[in-house]
Amino acid sequence: MAIFRSISHGVHLPTAMRNGIARSFLTSLLPQQLQHLLPSGPTVFRKWIAGKNNIRKNKTSGAIEMLEDGESRLFWVGERDPSSTVVLLFHGGGYVLPLSKGHLEWANFLCEAASTADGKASVALLDYSLCPENVYPKQMRQAALALEHLISLGYSPSKILIGGDSAGGHLALSLLSYLMHQYPGDESSGKSLPEPLSGCFLISPLLSLDLNTISYRENRNADLLSIHIIKSWGADLFRNSRFETEKEMGKAWGMALSGDDDWWNRLGEVVKRIYLVGGSEELFRDHIIEFGKRLRNVPKVGLSTYIVEKEAHDGTFMEFETGAPLSNSTWRLGNWVADCLRPLQSECR
Repeated sequence: MAIFRSISHGVHLPTAMRNGIARSFLTSLLPQQLQHLLPSGPTVFRKWIAGKNNIRKNKTSGAIEMLEDGESRLFWVGERDPSSTVVLLFHGGGYVLPLSKGHLEWANFLCEAASTADGKASVALLDYSLCPENVYPKQMRQAALALEHLISLGYSPSKILIGGDSAGGHLALSLLSYLMHQYPGDESSGKSLPEPLSGCFLISPLLSLDLNTISYRENRNADLLSIHIIKSWGADLFRNSRFETEKEMGKAWGMALSGDDDWWNRLGEVVKRIYLVGGSEELFRDHIIEFGKRLRNVPKVGLSTYIVEKEAHDGTFMEFETGAPLSNSTWRLGNWVADCLRPLQSECR
């Protein structure tokens, strides 16, 4: 029934079937069971690098760097070169699923897109700590640690892009909030960068745990995600944290739409451009539209927002995960990344 409803919404049959199977799989298992079944981030990365090196003349080192906390890591796609550009990528998966091959294929695409503008580029994927064992704000601090590490290596903020899909988009926004506003008890937050980051791309980002929007009603049987997953995994992320108190105070470290009217006004101090995209058939659609409207009048930020028709949650990532042909939406993201890194030549569209 859910698959037929997806088709009636305009979702292509193979995509509707894929989404239905994935939704059933994710909903039927506990996070710990999923993590037991799926290979870890380092395992996926090493296998992917080995496969790429088997077919490439120019081998890549596939460097893995442990960060200062001794838990989170950076996986490098492309060679590190602080004189060039870097994309700091946060993978999705509801803070429960480790990164997958699709994220690495996406990283490779982003690396190639960035290289068209700068001649040489790399992508650093953050392997952050997963829920339910690790909860907010740990992942936000790990994202900040990753950015600090890149800057310490010599990368200029103006040549750093950040972004992610789903929970990874949520984490990118948490990092921007962390840069703008000092987090209680954390002296390293709220400090100005020497210059803004080049850009931030957000693919189907988690923006709120309000489950009462029209898109939640319309798309509950059409999307890749289920309401049960969002409710359950969201509770795991914020268990025993300050999130509810922060939300009541209009603070948006935990959820972008929790911020009061002034929260995002300083966004232009930490990033130059935002790329925001969602699907017309996803649960998050209305939140994505609302957040785009909030950012529309923020000064000094170039904003690009899109709702892709007949697309469910995280369409760009799912193309790389399944090996499907790349859509116009995905190529548009690649062009945006390249434009962001062409200094003084063009503005991101």
